[in-house]
Amino acid sequence: MEEVEVEGLDGSIREEIYDTSEDAGGEGSFEAFMSEVEADVRKMAHESASAPQDFREEWQAFTHAINWTQPWLICILCFEVLLLVTVLLFRNNINVQISVFAVICGIVFCAERINSFCAENSASFADQQYFDEHGVFTGVLLCAPLLTIAFVQLCNMIRLTSNMLITVKRNQLKTQRNTQHKEKEKEKNQKLKGELSEKKSESAASVKEDKE
Repeated sequence: MEEVEVEGLDGSIREEIYDTSEDAGGEGSFEAFMSEVEADVRKMAHESASAPQDFREEWQAFTHAINWTQPWLICILCFEVLLLVTVLLFRNNINVQISVFAVICGIVFCAERINSFCAENSASFADQQYFDEHGVFTGVLLCAPLLTIAFVQLCNMIRLTSNMLITVKRNQLKTQRNTQHKEKEKEKNQKLKGELSEKKSESAASVKEDKE
């Protein structure tokens, strides 16, 4: 309890008694709240300091968190390397390129279902749960390499298309030159025939004059 003198509107002074226990309790709860906030801030600062600061550190943390000796991971990596080698070896074969591109599109299209299936059955083949609901692991390990291979195919198709256009243009120019050459030869032959016919007619006329 605390006794306080209060001046009224008419200038009179009266004494009032206030219970300060509630104020003290309020101050105590406020101090406890500030202590909790301070503890949370320190915890966040510690976590941010220990968390990766840039892309290189995040990539290192990601790679170190995976056990790369697992057979299913090795199979996936070998499959992706096989696709890349196939694309490079058969870079001039359109049918092989289309087949590989169709396989890549099918796998990427079904990536979400593949991630859900692997998340449900990861205990049967993985040493820990890699497949989260956002599909980060599937996107990085499966979709990103396959899309990179598809980009290589795109560059190769542009190269093939450019070479094909160059070949078609060369053949077109060659055909035009041959056509022009044939027309010139034809004109030349017609001219020679005309000259021969004129000479024959002149010789026939001279022979006729000689007979007369």
